Amino acid sequence: MLLEGEVRSFNITLHNTSESVTADLVLPTFKDSTATQLQTALANKELTPSELYDIESAAARTSLRWLRESGDTNPVIRPGDEMTLEIEVVGKPGLSNASIQISYAHLGVPPSELKERFYTRQLSIPLTITVNASVDLTRTDLLPFNPSFAWQNQQRRCPQSPSATKPETSMTTRRPSSMSTRPKSAKPVSNENRFQALLSRIGLSPNDTSHCLLCLDCRNSWPTPLSVSIQVRAPTSSATQSSTSTSPKHTNHSRITYTVHESLQPGHTKRILLLLPRVRLPAAHRPIPSLAANKKQFIVPTSPQASRAAQLAARENFWYREELLCSIHATWTEESTQRTGSINTRKMRLSREMVAAYMLPEIGVDMSLAVSSSSSSSSSDPEHGGGGGAVEQSSPTGYTVPLSTFLTLTAAVTNHSPAPVHALLRLRPRLDAGDGGSDIPSDTAAPDVDADVGRKFLVHGLLQQVLPVLAPGEKRAVD
Repeated sequence: MLLEGEVRSFNITLHNTSESVTADLVLPTFKDSTATQLQTALANKELTPSELYDIESAAARTSLRWLRESGDTNPVIRPGDEMTLEIEVVGKPGLSNASIQISYAHLGVPPSELKERFYTRQLSIPLTITVNASVDLTRTDLLPFNPSFAWQNQQRRCPQSPSATKPETSMTTRRPSSMSTRPKSAKPVSNENRFQALLSRIGLSPNDTSHCLLCLDCRNSWPTPLSVSIQVRAPTSSATQSSTSTSPKHTNHSRITYTVHESLQPGHTKRILLLLPRVRLPAAHRPIPSLAANKKQFIVPTSPQASRAAQLAARENFWYREELLCSIHATWTEESTQRTGSINTRKMRLSREMVAAYMLPEIGVDMSLAVSSSSSSSSSDPEHGGGGGAVEQSSPTGYTVPLSTFLTLTAAVTNHSPAPVHALLRLRPRLDAGDGGSDIPSDTAAPDVDADVGRKFLVHGLLQQVLPVLAPGEKRAVD
């Protein structure tokens, strides 16, 4: 009996009962009940390329596998000897029975030197397997991450420190997840405290907009408590991150940035929050590949052909979903028996809004406000009309500024695209409703509102200027 995602192994001992013939060819093959279901699904001609890829990927991961020792290329069973085969079985939904067919023969020469047809004998071993449900992903949501959370968290940690508004170490430069392992004796904490601890451990900058929030609803379908661990890994080398992430190449171990642990009671569903770095793929519109061995040159579609825009959107959805699947790894553990297994994350489906939240924009703009040097020197002189005081930041994008004081607005423009960009920076002042409501853009406002903007702001300089060519990954600040 297995749980979904659990991996176990067993041994099969083969004995050569012959007294003079050596079995120099031993080849085990496997068949299971899931293969028939997958082949039936592949026969459906109305599948989209993304659905076809998922089915082919599931068919490529067989339920049974022979664990061969390194260097064991041609196993040989001499007369009267025995050989043990270690077989690995993976708990997959729909796996109820399987069979192991062992083909053996005496060739007399290495298999690479055979020039004609040869015959083998087969030994069939039937298996009956029961696979029960473990942890299911019932719902997935990918949301934009509001930088106010990181800003408030840093203000809470060090409210008087000037470094509270400075960027900290990025998400991809953290140590592996050994530092984030929660001890078994630790007391349970609330979701709010757990989210604050996650923000503290990752170290986001106060105005961080290069991350998104992944919400996973996990349900325990097993009658005993299970512990869920989800590893968040740095994006692959083909993806482009924000300029704060400077690790283009990672090994599988160094890619792990942090791990989140949760305990699920039987029949309960719990939402797990993860912070993921937003990425931008340089070739998100390339065709969806096929994993089938007998690839066809052309397939006649039975359903109406989608438009070119719909095809590009489907390809973009596919590649960003594959990048997301490479960035997380979920496992479960039964503490009482120490059984462990993996959680199938390929059940996740992304909508267009989720892809937009996960996709890093081509151009990133960060703005900050400070008192100019000329105003700071004359702020104490009443003849210059200085209002006194300093700029106080109340949120990642909110500032409290003194009256009649010149301020310096710094705009940092970052090119996240893989190609050079000719940028035109244009600042457009707009009025806020004052009650926390929506802003009133100046281009859609009435003439009297435009006049009100002119009465409240005095601009010294150009609101529009052409920037030099931005190379891929380059960041340029403009005052």
